[in-house]
Amino acid sequence: MAVVQAVQFRIVPGKNEEFTNNVAAAKKIHDRLGGRVRVWTAVAAGPNTGIVNYVIEHDDLAAFADFSTRLTADPEWVEFAAKTLGRADPAGTLLGVTLANEITP
Repeated sequence: MAVVQAVQFRIVPGKNEEFTNNVAAAKKIHDRLGGRVRVWTAVAAGPNTGIVNYVIEHDDLAAFADFSTRLTADPEWVEFAAKTLGRADPAGTLLGVTLANEITP
């Protein structure tokens, strides 16, 4: 069954373009490493409206493990993560990270 990594962000006011550029760059890396990326914005979610869900799908836990191993060793990802995720003034506020295993019957 499929496995997804879902990372939730709230875009920092005034940083929409920077956030979108970061998402495009991350997606390019994750796609290259075998993840299937989809990005969702909550449009009718009460206080959660505007939250962005960056989702990477994998075929199963073995594919997720392989992806994770390649990701942590990938120089382009390491550089990207240091420049964007490790900043004192990020374009998006990290709200949560989830690893979910599909249970569809």
